[in-house]
Amino acid sequence: MGRELFAGMMRGMEGGSEVVQGISEIVGAGQTGEGARCVVYRALRPLFCDTCGVEILEGHLFTRWPLPGQKLNIMPRCRKCTPFKFDESEARNRQQSALLKSLLTRQQETETQAPAADPSKIAEAVERRLGPALSRVRRSRKPNR
Repeated sequence: MGRELFAGMMRGMEGGSEVVQGISEIVGAGQTGEGARCVVYRALRPLFCDTCGVEILEGHLFTRWPLPGQKLNIMPRCRKCTPFKFDESEARNRQQSALLKSLLTRQQETETQAPAADPSKIAEAVERRLGPALSRVRRSRKPNR
């Protein structure tokens, strides 16, 4: 499981134009069978339970637990391994945020490409903006004769 998570992170860091789909989203707070609070996640793509290895299907709910000796909850656990109570109607009613939707959806190629600019217009704009400063610098660097 750790290799799958690492490989997914590396695909996202390669800088390619392909958007890698997120692994999960938080849907709310639940309660384990022992009465402890836990965060409940919804799988955005199939993944495997860290404990038993069963596949957690897309759209199914699960929890996460930390690696031994660490505090960050990253290892997914299915409901069979970690039973929890959660009001699923709350999960269905909860809307995915617009920011999360925009980050997870693929952008069209035309939106990401800047329009081609005329090099002569760019040179003119730079000269107009920096011209006065450049002329002062050039005058101050001339040797005094």
